[in-house]
Amino acid sequence: MTVLTSPNIADAIPLLDRAIELDPNFAMACSLRGAVLYNLLEVKRATDDAAKAYALSGISEREKLRIAALYYWNVE
Repeated sequence: MTVLTSPNIADAIPLLDRAIELDPNFAMACSLRGAVLYNLLEVKRATDDAAKAYALSGISEREKLRIAALYYWNVE
């Protein structure tokens, strides 16, 4: 998964918030927002997003692997 490293990384959060608002089961958006938050040192919110993404079902095997990797990196 591509981790955002831009100085404007926080600019991604409102876009990801909107994606999750439109589809609360959008696992990749939850996972990516968790990665962004983790990079911004907002560990509690990042952990919550990673756990939510990890718990969601109905995603492809590739998405599961990416989400699991971020989950185990941030949560476990």
